[in-house]
Amino acid sequence: MLPQQIIEDYKNHLYKLNETVRLKKGSRVFDATIKNVTALGEMIVQHATEERFMVGEVEWVLEKGN
Repeated sequence: MLPQQIIEDYKNHLYKLNETVRLKKGSRVFDATIKNVTALGEMIVQHATEERFMVGEVEWVLEKGN
């Protein structure tokens, strides 16, 4: 597979893509929409602004029952 194909395959299986989720970074908890993933593996999210996070930079905040 070419690198771009790998990225597209990863994106097609990205958990909660185009859905609003609750994330936590440090003491900050916020709702954001998962928009994309970059070639570097950064997850792109949108809320008041666009932000990018590497694996391990944010935690998923899950509701009970999810």
